[in-house]
Amino acid sequence: MNIKALRQEIDKLDRELVKLLNRRAKFSLAVGRLKQKDGLPLFILKREQEIARNVCRANRGPLPNHALKHLYEQLLQHTRAMVREALRAERRNANAGLKAGAMRAGRGGKNAGLKAGATGARKRKR
Repeated sequence: MNIKALRQEIDKLDRELVKLLNRRAKFSLAVGRLKQKDGLPLFILKREQEIARNVCRANRGPLPNHALKHLYEQLLQHTRAMVREALRAERRNANAGLKAGAMRAGRGGKNAGLKAGATGARKRKR
């Protein structure tokens, strides 16, 4: 194979890796949602150590284990950040939806405490 053909194969593998990484991220987000629902911490050191052991056991080279560990540390760091941000955004959206629903039902807004027909203006004494 020539350089151009080899680079095309690398580019093809990169595209496959991106698909797999994003697929992995979707599963991580699903796990994060379940952990949040069950009141569990998002970060569990034992689980990340288990992932590192699994990656090293699966490694057949030529990359050394320390290189894969480093790559996975970065992957897990960015995955945790993505999950935290996604869960925050979902909470914000859910809270905004609740507030909007309350306002539509007449239970929210700055004039929520006024009786029907009230203008909020004070009458002057004459």
